[in-house]
Amino acid sequence: MSNFANIRLPADRLIDPYLKVLVDKLALNNPKWAFTTNKDSQTRAIGYKYDDPTGKAPDGFTYTRTIIVREEGEMLGQISVDSGYRRNSYKPLYEIKSWRIETVRGGQNITRTEKLDIAARKVKKSFVRMDNTEFLTKAIDAVESNLRNTLHTLRKNIYDRRLVKDIVYLQKWAYCVVRNLPVPDEINKQIKETFDSDQFEKAMGEYELATDFGKLFDNKKTVVVAEKDGHYVFRDEHDVIMTVEYANLPQAWQERIAVLQLMQDEELVRDVGYRYNDRNFMIVV
Repeated sequence: MSNFANIRLPADRLIDPYLKVLVDKLALNNPKWAFTTNKDSQTRAIGYKYDDPTGKAPDGFTYTRTIIVREEGEMLGQISVDSGYRRNSYKPLYEIKSWRIETVRGGQNITRTEKLDIAARKVKKSFVRMDNTEFLTKAIDAVESNLRNTLHTLRKNIYDRRLVKDIVYLQKWAYCVVRNLPVPDEINKQIKETFDSDQFEKAMGEYELATDFGKLFDNKKTVVVAEKDGHYVFRDEHDVIMTVEYANLPQAWQERIAVLQLMQDEELVRDVGYRYNDRNFMIVV
């Protein structure tokens, strides 16, 4: 229930009255912003005593104390309201969260205030869309960080020897093979069962895929390409940030992105690239 088309909440959710004053003001002044919420659901509004019936949500509704703000799909920040302890009493506080807000004393990019006008100014200052440099920097950090996790996951079964039941048997088997000695039947049977299994074949394939792609990444044979507003942003070979339409990308890049768009998130494809999500890719160049 909202007078603004850009405030999009579930049908059974209302904005906490204390927060609604700020959100309505922002929605009016910023029609391009989209205001949504998460799973936050409260039966009472903040700032009311527990036995005060006026603080209870209307029948069939709950209150949300958290609003997420986006523009053209880009996350600008989060606005919420919480109880703040001040001078022997609890008074509602506005909390403004944005990556642009400098973290101080473990504040996690959050600033707090009791004042509506100060909260509105903080939002106006902090909720600004990223320029291409900021956008690509964050995209590269996210893609590379998640790639490292993916490579580790693909390598771990082989690297940690998780599929080898008995490392002593493996050493005895290798010792006998290298010295042309007869391998005891029990050892030979276990080793053959392990290395001939579909599970080990899959693990070794994943290990080799991750290792080969890791070498390409280390040797700067890959590039992060991120989609923003229908254009693709990347750094060229001269470290210049480029923003081009899909049709103007090199043909080989178009083909690799087309393949990755068919994959699942955090999936790696040999000689093609890595898909972080549907807008962020690392492709082989």
